[in-house]
Amino acid sequence: MTHLQTFLHMGGYGGFVWPSYAAMGIILFVNVYSPLRRFRRLKGELRGKL
Repeated sequence: MTHLQTFLHMGGYGGFVWPSYAAMGIILFVNVYSPLRRFRRLKGELRGKL
């Protein structure tokens, strides 16, 4: 095995570690994107009412 394969395999736990990182990345993205989208939508609605 190369060093990269060994790193990705993580001693047999790579199948648990990498999906956990992917889930964390998706959750972080949603936690940032969702409030920004809502803020922009509400700001647009307020502009229309003024």
